[in-house]
Amino acid sequence: MLKSNLILLFTLTFFLMLSVTNATAATQNLATITNEEDSDLITLQLKTDENSDITHLKLIFKTKDNKVYDTDLYKAQTAADGIVLYKLDKRDIVKLKSPNFSTHQGGEIELDFLYNGITGSRDIKRLDLSRDGDKWSLRNDSKKVTKLHFVSNKKAIVGTIGIKRIDAK
Repeated sequence: MLKSNLILLFTLTFFLMLSVTNATAATQNLATITNEEDSDLITLQLKTDENSDITHLKLIFKTKDNKVYDTDLYKAQTAADGIVLYKLDKRDIVKLKSPNFSTHQGGEIELDFLYNGITGSRDIKRLDLSRDGDKWSLRNDSKKVTKLHFVSNKKAIVGTIGIKRIDAK
């Protein structure tokens, strides 16, 4: 009798701890990122704490058949300084940054990208990271965004020299 009560108590305690752990931290997909140059995908995720405040940003790199080949995890505060999404030959092609980032309110997200590698000119796509209760979303002109697609800037003979624009869908 005592043994069965202890097993029952242990089992209930285990499941209670498991449910509390799941309630204290969550992962939310924010956007999928694609580009014209290859078929790889990047999934941008947010990790949140028990108050649904952002603790980390996670990038998951996948092949077109959904096989993960790399992941990067950044503390939320690094968004203020910038997180490199794409790098080529020691050049930051796309960098995500948020100068006014707040872990509990979000902020403006800037995707700073190389427009022309020949001249070194860059451009910026601005999005809003906002919170609605416990859920986070990216917005472009007040519309929810779940996909970002990088369109290549190509020149005759030379080929791709940068990113012409970032489409938000």
